[in-house]
Amino acid sequence: MGSVFSTDNVESDETFGDIETLISAGTVTLTYEYSAVPIPAAFWLLGSGLLGLIGVARRKG
Repeated sequence: MGSVFSTDNVESDETFGDIETLISAGTVTLTYEYSAVPIPAAFWLLGSGLLGLIGVARRKG
């Protein structure tokens, strides 16, 4: 599994000397990739979590 964040598309002109320069440098463009979660697996995970919470609530109550 790779890193979530990448600096491959970051361009720099070596002008960042201090934090004030970094803050006022302009715009930053972030690119990201994500993968879809299969719906059946998401429902199983959500359902088992809810059943677990119901079970804990019944034992305490």
